[in-house]
Amino acid sequence: MIETVNTIVKFTKMEHYVENPANLSYATPDAACFDICAAISEPVVLRPGEHAGIPTAVKLAPENPIWFRVNSRSGLAIKHGIITIAGIIDTDYRGELIIGLLNTNPAGEKAYIINPGDKIAQVEVPFPYKAVFEEVSNEEFESYATCRGESGFGSTGR
Repeated sequence: MIETVNTIVKFTKMEHYVENPANLSYATPDAACFDICAAISEPVVLRPGEHAGIPTAVKLAPENPIWFRVNSRSGLAIKHGIITIAGIIDTDYRGELIIGLLNTNPAGEKAYIINPGDKIAQVEVPFPYKAVFEEVSNEEFESYATCRGESGFGSTGR
């Protein structure tokens, strides 16, 4: 059996962070992904066919040059038809993690409500790595700046 390798991932919380003990944590010791939660001040309604970018108020800076993959939570996908979209976070991205969610239900079905602090996605670190999170101040986080910085969502061109 191949063992996982712990890798430090520095993170900082933004002002609109919503406390949830599940945020940035692995649900079980052998979980493949860590959970990420919605940092919203009021519920967001996702009607069938609609998509939205949900803020997390978290910025990541991995110690090793690793990327992250955003995956749907199985319960949201199977029970409610809510899936993630736009799933790769590059190693040099230092902006807030925004999770794209899509309601795949057909027109006429009920809307899905995302509440503040809800688990909205699971984030994968490439094997054999496993993230060990270390919170740092916003000031210290700035010292992990990259050429790309906070530019995302098509910033490198069409």
